[in-house]
Amino acid sequence: NYCELCEKKKGLLQPLELHHIQPFNLFPELELDPTNFITVCRHCHLYFAHLGSFRSFNIDIKKEALVWQEKRKNRP
Repeated sequence: NYCELCEKKKGLLQPLELHHIQPFNLFPELELDPTNFITVCRHCHLYFAHLGSFRSFNIDIKKEALVWQEKRKNRP
């Protein structure tokens, strides 16, 4: 129900998207593997999961999501 990076909640005008960590065109066997998904908002999908270009992908996106969640949890 929320983006795993920025923690925005889904809404009618702010749908969430499922991002394949390992792209399914390169790893078709992982297309339906639940460990290969991360839920992101549209903004985070492009700029963090794809590094600003849908031709690219961020293999460390799950680790980065955990880092950002921890930073928000412990912010001053």
